[in-house]
Amino acid sequence: MSREEVPRVVFDCNTFLQGAANRLSPARACLRLFFGGSLSLYVSDEVINEVRDVLYRPVLRARFPRLNDRIAEALIQKIESKAVHIRNVPEVFHYERDPKDEKYLNLAIEFGKMIWLISAA
Repeated sequence: MSREEVPRVVFDCNTFLQGAANRLSPARACLRLFFGGSLSLYVSDEVINEVRDVLYRPVLRARFPRLNDRIAEALIQKIESKAVHIRNVPEVFHYERDPKDEKYLNLAIEFGKMIWLISAA
């Protein structure tokens, strides 16, 4: 299946966090679909920067003891090497309730008909 034929997705930061922290989570299942080529993941510089920041936060490391540097780096490297990296995503949507989610919504909007996957927090 070519990249054009697979579903195009945007994962929010919780999906990356839950997927990295828990091997049995639905978020990890989503990451496996991406790793296996069944999904085409779209990311931006802002998304990667937030994922990196969140995966290295001491408070989250304490909450998720299985999350360590090796797992965080492996995930970030896979994202950077396999995902479709979009630069200069236009800011067309403003989400007053949660402005931190705007980066994900604008990325999904930019590529229309995209599925936006989030994990249960």
